[in-house]
Amino acid sequence: MIKREERKLEEIKSKVFESGLAFEAGEIEANEYLQILTNAITELNAWTDDLDRNTKQLAGYGKTTFPSPDDPHFKLQAQTIPYILELHERKDKVELLLLVSLSNK
Repeated sequence: MIKREERKLEEIKSKVFESGLAFEAGEIEANEYLQILTNAITELNAWTDDLDRNTKQLAGYGKTTFPSPDDPHFKLQAQTIPYILELHERKDKVELLLLVSLSNK
């Protein structure tokens, strides 16, 4: 089951990476890139919620327990948090770029 979650994460990362390259090359506009980042953040938030539920179920459904740091779901989720923060930073930069470009018109 962890492989499915890893594939989903890699799909999201790949789409963001490819769109970032396209944006830097001028192949897509800032609005389109912003939308891709927003969608990726939304998908990752839902993905981490699902992963969190899976982790808690494996740790002991119905009990007040905490997942083991060795749990692969927990590790994957922990590795993803910095990436989500990075996407928020990128999104903020693109929004600022759009705001500046609008104010210069």
